[in-house]
Amino acid sequence: MQNNTSEPLEPSEQFCPNPTCCARGQKGQGNIIIHDRQRQRYRCKSCKQTFSARRGTMLERRSQPTELIVIVVTLLAYGCPVQAIVKAFELDERTVASWRDRAGAQCQHVQEAVVQSGKLSLTQVQADEIRVKTRAGVMWMGLALLIESRLWIAGVVQQSRDRSLADRLLHQVHACAHSASQILVCVDGWAAYPKAIVRAFREKVKTTSGKGRCSLQVWPHLLIGQVIKKQRKHRTVEVKRTLSTRERSQRLLPVCTTHKGARKSTRLLLNASMRPCANDWQLSPAAVGMPVSAWRLCSGECI
Repeated sequence: MQNNTSEPLEPSEQFCPNPTCCARGQKGQGNIIIHDRQRQRYRCKSCKQTFSARRGTMLERRSQPTELIVIVVTLLAYGCPVQAIVKAFELDERTVASWRDRAGAQCQHVQEAVVQSGKLSLTQVQADEIRVKTRAGVMWMGLALLIESRLWIAGVVQQSRDRSLADRLLHQVHACAHSASQILVCVDGWAAYPKAIVRAFREKVKTTSGKGRCSLQVWPHLLIGQVIKKQRKHRTVEVKRTLSTRERSQRLLPVCTTHKGARKSTRLLLNASMRPCANDWQLSPAAVGMPVSAWRLCSGECI
């Protein structure tokens, strides 16, 4: 596989990454020109420094072909074992692990800069957690999904299923929201969820004049939907749906249905998308707190 050196260069789509440059982060200013087409490098006319077209990506300082790195990372994301990739492409296992680490770090930066930048309009979010068996032991994965677009907006990995898991998951969901708007958060019957949702969706509001602390006020149009399943002899015999409002989770609309008439929970979606890769995961304590985008592509924290 030959290294691709004929990729088109677009100076108008680039900006200077130099932290001391006055034009840093500004596109289309005319200060970026092509410095070397063969080596894929640009030059900034403001600070006179050159930089690679791969700057700021997982491909930076990688001499291997771009196509090979993309193929390997794609296989890792879909759960292909590292040993199979090493055998098929005649690569060193440490090389594959390095690409996996760099891809995971890049995914984490994208998740924080794009998804969790407070620009999403959240209307209906579903959150759930699953128990995953790995080579390092049992881990708990909490995930949150935006219903309209099926976008994974938050995720947490922990060794225990406790209050901190719910708090960290819902705070990541809050970081994605553009403003305090009407939002419905659907969860299962775990008792930690309602209070965690209330704690996450609060804003500091100054209610008195002069000195004094700001009070924490819950979003006025926050709704919490819960699906509580009752089991008997490992079989679901009743499903209870409740709709609650903000601060004290006052019950508004309790609905009881049988298992046959109940809507499928988010757990089915999580299992369908995550279980096929669970056997190849090798989670470690370093995975705790990483976003969902980085779990799939980090050494020790993902597939």
